[in-house]
Amino acid sequence: ASPQAVAATCDVAITVLPGYEAVREAIAGPKGLLSAGNKNLVIAELSTLALKDKETLAAAEVAAGAVLRDYPLSGMPRMVRDRVAIVFASGDKG
Repeated sequence: ASPQAVAATCDVAITVLPGYEAVREAIAGPKGLLSAGNKNLVIAELSTLALKDKETLAAAEVAAGAVLRDYPLSGMPRMVRDRVAIVFASGDKG
């Protein structure tokens, strides 16, 4: 299913992709999560990206009525598999 189809049927989407262009396409691309128009959508973004890239994505999401939560994942694939990776969380208080 496309990210658009996923966002049309759920209110929470999790993305963890290898780079900014892949994340941008999945979130803000023509068939991305935001194109579904789901005003209740919360996107949990786990990719490790530059702050400016996260801010660009967050601005697009606010404009579309969605919410971005930044949860970068730290660890090698083996650490994720062994459940010892670290997830950092951020967002509005409350």
